[in-house]
Amino acid sequence: MDLNCDDNIEEVRVSNLESVIHRDVEVLSTNSIVDQLESRLFVGEVVKSVEDAYTLYCNYGHAKGFSVKKGDQRYFPGTNELQAKEFECSCEGSKDEKRSNAQILVHLKPTSRSKCKAKLRITRQRGGEWTVGRFVMEHNHEMLAADQRHLLRSSRNISYAQKSILESMVNSGITVSNAVSYMINEAQGPQNLSFIQKDAYDYLGRIKKQTKVENGDASALLHHFINKSNK
Repeated sequence: MDLNCDDNIEEVRVSNLESVIHRDVEVLSTNSIVDQLESRLFVGEVVKSVEDAYTLYCNYGHAKGFSVKKGDQRYFPGTNELQAKEFECSCEGSKDEKRSNAQILVHLKPTSRSKCKAKLRITRQRGGEWTVGRFVMEHNHEMLAADQRHLLRSSRNISYAQKSILESMVNSGITVSNAVSYMINEAQGPQNLSFIQKDAYDYLGRIKKQTKVENGDASALLHHFINKSNK
């Protein structure tokens, strides 16, 4: 009898058991988070502000596996004071049917729209607190897997510290892709980084455009004073 073979089989069994236990713990932990967040979203629950309600619903969406978008809003009659605000599942609405002349989709989204009715609505009386007016929990589509939820648009955000690191690395001559790869490695995996490479390109592009505009404004102002001086 090959004792080494038996040892290897036992190691595999232990490894598989540990994987199952780890997965079950993750599921229990996620379910606990979802339950806690849902308890704060029931009708009548008080929320501090529109921003807090949006953040809360985004956190709930991340825990469940769906992305959030901002929906309709209503104002008090004759004013610009907000009275009600809705946040919806990003699958709300109909599928984008925009196609090229060759009948090929020219715009594909990671999540198809399926007329999902899941949403959160907050309301308030004039001068009163914001409260949950409606909370639809049911979705008509599958939730994203746990290892893919970092890709959800409403879950992605570049922090101030991350922006500083990105700008410093790119200004030092490091490519954006290499900078993001470094940050993924430091975070021990893309699922632990709060943004994806596209977000980094978008942010740095906005910074570059803003700097160009500011430099152009400064140059125009300088020329204006030079012309005034010459006159």
